[in-house]
Amino acid sequence: MPIIDTISINNLTYEQGTFANNLTRNNIYDLANRITNHDEISRIESVYNFIYNSLMWGNFDKVVGRYKRTNARTILNNINNFSDYSHKFITILDTNNPELIFNSFKKGELTIKCIGDSYFTKFMHFYSYGRNQSNKFIIIDKWIKLAWAALVIELNLDHSYQLALSSIKNDNNKYSVAPFNYTKFNQCSTDLRNIADTYQIELSRFEELIFGWDLRVQINSLINPRNVILQILNEHL
Repeated sequence: MPIIDTISINNLTYEQGTFANNLTRNNIYDLANRITNHDEISRIESVYNFIYNSLMWGNFDKVVGRYKRTNARTILNNINNFSDYSHKFITILDTNNPELIFNSFKKGELTIKCIGDSYFTKFMHFYSYGRNQSNKFIIIDKWIKLAWAALVIELNLDHSYQLALSSIKNDNNKYSVAPFNYTKFNQCSTDLRNIADTYQIELSRFEELIFGWDLRVQINSLINPRNVILQILNEHL
């Protein structure tokens, strides 16, 4: 079954739940909406709570591998001068400028050690939705990158073929993805936004639907998009 059909079918019955640490997307949207810059203390506290819980929603307390024994609180406590960082955080995200925001996290003033695009795009997503900004960002992590490549193949999006496939490595049907630069981030976001618009699915929900769930998890009556994504990539690469 094509990915887009799987998404359309799941869209009829899929219900959002908690992802990790008993947090929902709406919980983090609410924390974004509460960010305030009235004074230094409130700014630091509100930005800290937002970033911390965004990381915990992403299960950052269980991150292993090269970030072994690193958790969300340790990451944030290692930021030099969090007061200054929190001020820059609000100022830059409030520009609503996708390239400036992405590059500030990637290699600029908002860079946080051990936080790559799978995580800082969470900040971008939750902030833009929580504060109802005109530019709505989606989370770009491993499974969204793989889904983008599979959709490019399935929908014959030739203009994105080289970009989408250039970040994917297939080692005996085990896929890894490379970090994105802004060009790839922008094209991925644009393609997914256009597909979501075509099928009349709200962008955040569309990202949720193509993200799927752990391959070890079975959800009754729903088809895991990850299985379809891997099938397409296995047949093509």
